[in-house]
Amino acid sequence: MGYYQSIGTNKGSRDCEERWEVIKPYIPEHGVVLDIGCAEGFFCKRIAEETKCLVVGLEKSKNCLKRLNNWYTDYYKGKVVICNTTIDDIKAQRMAKACDWVNMSMLLSVLHWIPNPGEVLKHVSSFSEQVLVELPDLEDTRACGQAYMNELREIGDIKTYLESCTGRDVTFIKAVKAHTSATRNIWLIGGDVERTCRVPHVDMKLPTAKDCHKYPIYKHTYEKGVHTFNLKGHHRLFWKSGINLATLNYLNVIKPTKEWFLDCARAELEIHKRSKPFKGDARYRNIVVERDGVYWIDLTDKGGKNRYEAEILAIGQPKERK
Repeated sequence: MGYYQSIGTNKGSRDCEERWEVIKPYIPEHGVVLDIGCAEGFFCKRIAEETKCLVVGLEKSKNCLKRLNNWYTDYYKGKVVICNTTIDDIKAQRMAKACDWVNMSMLLSVLHWIPNPGEVLKHVSSFSEQVLVELPDLEDTRACGQAYMNELREIGDIKTYLESCTGRDVTFIKAVKAHTSATRNIWLIGGDVERTCRVPHVDMKLPTAKDCHKYPIYKHTYEKGVHTFNLKGHHRLFWKSGINLATLNYLNVIKPTKEWFLDCARAELEIHKRSKPFKGDARYRNIVVERDGVYWIDLTDKGGKNRYEAEILAIGQPKERK
């Protein structure tokens, strides 16, 4: 099987340069970008080189990941995280119910490959400031996932479909050259978000109906660019972009490995201990990853059990940097 993306000197079935020029103005300068179905990592590489974002790529194909090794060097550690996985509605829902928040998610020619695409899009949109979606033209009969394409053809109005899945604003950006038909269409999903968070990280099981009353219900609202986080109607904190190391572990992080991030955390923990007492815990579920560094979301771990409120309230307090 040949390359999907043209990257470096390797010719693929899709030339990504035009797509990059189209989406580049929408990529944030800082924060976290989630590239779902990153293939050989063309966009991961460019985002890392041309912005200050941490980019997290998800890819199932072992062949694509082998090709990704051709460009992934130590330079990209802490800038690009690669996970060997696909995404489905269950994984997306678990992430949506935890405290992860990313500045941009990209689903470029991905939805027609996966089961329950509408549910995946709904959940991904709920924990993303913006989402870039690329879909085949409705008349494209050569694209994979023709069952899904038939559903879209019956709907006819893709903008309305995307709005109904996400409940957010949808803007058509541009049609770009494709490989199974003349063009594919890129859409931007943005606007306000409101969601309910039940657990601080994906390692914690969602509460059953019987135990729901024991769990706090936190409402996270992103409105006009401002985050609020409420418990029983009371404002609690600012929200910070980031992705929990437990989430990366759940998504099967392979580059630069969970242990690399833990080593970074332990090294910085030692620096903190020398200058002032620090009650942090460097276990992976207590660590949120950012570009070239980590910070803690739990400063009051007691008896090996994380206190939900302490964890969540600490999210808005990044560690000090020299």
